[in-house]
Amino acid sequence: MLKEGVALHSHSRVSLTDRFTNHLKSNWPGIVGAKVLLAVSGGADSTAMFHLMLEASNVLDFEMAVAHFDHALRGEESRRDALFVQELAKSKGLPFYLGMADVRLHAQRESLTLQEAARELRYKFLFETASKIEAPFIATAHTADDQAEEVLMRLVRGTSMAGLSGIPANRDSIFRPLLPFTKEELLGFLVQRDLAFVQDSSNEKECYLRNRVRKKLIPAIKKGFNPSIVDTLCRTAELLNEEHQFLDRLALKLLERALVERKASELAVLLVEEFKRSDPVLRRRAFVHLLSDWPQTKRLILREHLEALNRLVDGDAPVSSSEVVLPAGLIARRSYDMLVLARYTYWDQFENECYKIEVHGPGQFDLPATLGRVTISLCERPASFEHTSIPKVLWVSAQKARFPWMLRTRQRGDTFWPLNRSGHRRLKKFLIGKKVSKYARKSLPLIAEGDEIVAIAGLEVNHLYKVGKNEKKVLRIEWLDCPMWVYGNFLR
Repeated sequence: MLKEGVALHSHSRVSLTDRFTNHLKSNWPGIVGAKVLLAVSGGADSTAMFHLMLEASNVLDFEMAVAHFDHALRGEESRRDALFVQELAKSKGLPFYLGMADVRLHAQRESLTLQEAARELRYKFLFETASKIEAPFIATAHTADDQAEEVLMRLVRGTSMAGLSGIPANRDSIFRPLLPFTKEELLGFLVQRDLAFVQDSSNEKECYLRNRVRKKLIPAIKKGFNPSIVDTLCRTAELLNEEHQFLDRLALKLLERALVERKASELAVLLVEEFKRSDPVLRRRAFVHLLSDWPQTKRLILREHLEALNRLVDGDAPVSSSEVVLPAGLIARRSYDMLVLARYTYWDQFENECYKIEVHGPGQFDLPATLGRVTISLCERPASFEHTSIPKVLWVSAQKARFPWMLRTRQRGDTFWPLNRSGHRRLKKFLIGKKVSKYARKSLPLIAEGDEIVAIAGLEVNHLYKVGKNEKKVLRIEWLDCPMWVYGNFLR
């Protein structure tokens, strides 16, 4: 266990604990009386957080538990760290929870770097443990120095405003109470209190970018350009984060206005016009929010994908169809004034589903996959046949209908006589004229009597089957759970 000698920071011990406690009280008032899970590695920063939180708990009356995740990457040293944290928690009578996983194997399986895999598994353990012990808060020990390093790393690699905003003080149940404090003053606190901590030997290895930034880049900037670079970068990150959050709120409002239909991890339908009225910057952010909810998608989405989606939105009207292939099995398709994002598997049903369902009378008829169902019922003639929505409820003459019917998909050579029009026309031409999505035409449910199409579910009745003036009984046809984008150009 190490007790490094260091020049004390200008703040006294009492000043640091008071500042820390006041910081907690001001920024996380909900912590009072709650339970907090401390993520403790055993290093100087997390050990300082442990002791500062312990003192703050006497003032703010919150309960604590300690969690440590063993990445099992440093052999005996990893086991030493876990034992140190366990003994630290035990010495203060706090519950201790240990997590462990094969980080290398996870990195290989998920095509992640070791650092990415370790972080993913560590946070998974923390969230699961917090849920198990019903702790609404998880505290991690990121400092001002970590913030400065993170901003520089992201800048070197290339990033957005969100990236330059650095490490957030809050995210979900995670909070980072040490962000306003430097490693120097935290180390000074430990030395003054004669408190032991452990040291991670991997922090000295210059094969890691973070270590090179900490050991070489930041000292060079301090020496040659700005002695206060850590403070400068932290203030910059804070300012950019405020602006990032503001733009994010605008983007989420845009997404809320534009979103017509959503099924988690399967389908999202957006109004193109709402996006067209917005700046491309907000569009990109809205797309990022939308795609972030799709498994395995967020980290694969690049600027080029977002720009391609913007071009899809900006396509000249009228646009019947165009598409963008996205990572993780997603395709975005423009269908007139609808933008539809869905998995390959979702689109396949519209390309490959051919069905024939015999209809011998009224009833409910399930269509394949997620295409919904068609209901046919015999009922009293309504007072009015006015239609104001899509998919429409259709009314067919019960006198003219002759069962059996066939509920089927389109066939080569199909024609259709539209209601109140003169004569038959090619079905394909009629559907294009009605702006029915190209991607849905193959699987659209048609109701046929022999070679004559009686009705196109949700859209139109054949003129030959129009309800007569004196008819009292009619057949009611409805397409339930119809994918909204099929007739999306009518949605207003």
